Amino acid sequence: MLGYIVIAMKGADQSGLGLSDSMFALYTGITAGLAALFVPNGLGVREWIISAAFGGSVPVAVAFAAGLVYRLFVMVSEFVALVLTSIATRGFHRQSDILTQTGD
Repeated sequence: MLGYIVIAMKGADQSGLGLSDSMFALYTGITAGLAALFVPNGLGVREWIISAAFGGSVPVAVAFAAGLVYRLFVMVSEFVALVLTSIATRGFHRQSDILTQTGD
């Protein structure tokens, strides 16, 4: 997905950017973000490492912006998944409580 974001931002031609470039940049950025204990959630560190990992195939500004857009998309997706899971779990627990009541 990171590679598609970079291509959509016109940072590289589709032929000039390989899957290995995007995977290397993504996993290097994730590892650096997790290792950066001094920055909450690794925000900014991941994007800087992603822009450095793309090297000369993509301009630094485009790679940084693509990393930021990717991270924002992931954060919103995780939040939506949390909300939906909470709603589904709450509904399931209510249903199981109703089913297990015997009226004794």
